[in-house]
Amino acid sequence: MLRRLVFFLTVLSIFGNLQIPTVQAAGNCAVLDLDPQKTYAVIAGVLKWPKNAALSPFKQTDRKDLGLYAALVLRGVPKANLTLLMDRQATKPNILEAIGSQARQAPPGSLFIFYYAGHGGKSDTGVVSFASYDCVPTDSLSGVTMQDIAAAVKDNFKGRRVLFMADCCYSGGLGQAAQELATSGYETASLTSADASNLSAWTWNFTQTVIEGLRGDPLLDLNNDGVISLQEIGDDVREWMKYREDQLYGYRCYGLKDDFRLVPVDTLAPRRSMPPGGKFALKEFVHAPDGGHQGVGRILGRSQGGYTVEFMDYSAKRIREVDEAKLDKIQFKRYPVGRDVTVLWNGAPYAAKILKVEGDFHWITYPGWPSYWDEWVLSTRIIDEPPGKVEKVGTLPNGIKLVPKSGIWEYGGIWNMGTLPVFSRSTGKAGPFAPAVPRGHMARL
Repeated sequence: MLRRLVFFLTVLSIFGNLQIPTVQAAGNCAVLDLDPQKTYAVIAGVLKWPKNAALSPFKQTDRKDLGLYAALVLRGVPKANLTLLMDRQATKPNILEAIGSQARQAPPGSLFIFYYAGHGGKSDTGVVSFASYDCVPTDSLSGVTMQDIAAAVKDNFKGRRVLFMADCCYSGGLGQAAQELATSGYETASLTSADASNLSAWTWNFTQTVIEGLRGDPLLDLNNDGVISLQEIGDDVREWMKYREDQLYGYRCYGLKDDFRLVPVDTLAPRRSMPPGGKFALKEFVHAPDGGHQGVGRILGRSQGGYTVEFMDYSAKRIREVDEAKLDKIQFKRYPVGRDVTVLWNGAPYAAKILKVEGDFHWITYPGWPSYWDEWVLSTRIIDEPPGKVEKVGTLPNGIKLVPKSGIWEYGGIWNMGTLPVFSRSTGKAGPFAPAVPRGHMARL
């Protein structure tokens, strides 16, 4: 792994000053809002926390935080304008210092980007924070909070435009930082893998989609104008997060326009198209057989007797030809507002109530639990069982018991970014060092 990383960084050093030529769009020279020479970014990725047993590590395979750095360099952003912090480099002081340092050197008219990948958490007061390498197991506020990020930008950045991105649970909390900066005159936006209320899947799906947008993938150019905009990347993120990860993405704009023109379309990449007719449309997500189980894929084209389907794994995409008869449309059920339902939370059923509905997503609350746990869910997590039959304390297959509402807040503020505090089977007590239950793909249990 280390040898591959060294080789990759060597390649970047050779091509670090590569300038991407302007493309022709609709007969005119494409005008971009992103100027690589005036783009400054901090990319922080933490995939392991050796001193924090409460945080599950991620696989180091094919890191997309590094891929995002490479995409910006190949776009023409000078390496001096970029700071990449990975794992042990990404402590809270280092992250905030990097934000301040890059923001200070950015002249007026610049664009500042902050990106984080890892674990996100919430305190018992609803404060969202990102797990830095040095965060304390018993205190989620020891990570990098949204207020920390906003203050570091506000105190140092002389430009106007700010773009926040994150790939983690509760990453939509960056919308709070974007909104806070907007009140000070900045033009801001946040694009994240999850809404501020939601967990996020344990894959690189979000970041991979952003990378594809920065590479100029024609598939993202919805209006065929030869340019990939922020909105178009956001639209692709929204679809991948909904259909592949069963979660609501986060997207907030406060002055930074939706049609912010980021990069030209790669004219050397083929534009995918499909003849009219047929059961499925281009880019439609479907249920499809994948390696012995029923997975979720995206239609990329038609083949003889079937379709070309794209699948996303942990960090890579695969393309397969699948017979049409083996594909099924994805459909979600919608429940009415006010309905008492049962929702799967980490595989265990909990009584819930639907407070509002937007599209296929239901905003639900768990009666008897703090509003901290309110979240958006699809029908894939709603089961048709009377709430009266649901126990508030669930037992998972491994025998670990979930904490009841009377005990979960005894240790408020511990990390809840994909883990839930549980009772220790050995001591019978709840606490910050009790075993933790990973929450990854909740809807696919």
